Amino acid sequence: MAKVIQGLVVAAVLAFAGLAWRVIVIRQAEASMQQAITGFGQQQQVMAQQQQQRQLMAQADERARRVLAQDQRCVGGTVITVHGAVYTQDIGADGHPIRCTGSLAVVPLR
Repeated sequence: MAKVIQGLVVAAVLAFAGLAWRVIVIRQAEASMQQAITGFGQQQQVMAQQQQQRQLMAQADERARRVLAQDQRCVGGTVITVHGAVYTQDIGADGHPIRCTGSLAVVPLR
C-alpha cells in the first residue's frame, strides 16, 4: 500500500511539474509574441515617419524648382525674364506662357 501511495505522490509531483513547465513556456511565448508585436509597431511607425519625411522633402524640392530666378518676374500672372532692357515671356513645354503667382511659377521651371 505504501508503494501505491508513493507512486501516486510521484505521479502528482510529475503532473504538477509538467503543468508548471507548460505555464512557464506559455508565458515565455506570450512575452516573445508581445515583443514581436511591439517591434513590428515600432518598425511601422519608423517607416511612416520616413515616408512622411520623404514626402516633405519632395514637396520642398518641388517648391524650390518653382521659385522664380533673380532675372524672372511675375507680371500679370505670367513669368517674364528680364535681361537689361529686354523682357521675354517664358514659354512652357506645351508652348503656352508659364503661369505664376507672386514669386512662384505654377509649374516647375528647372
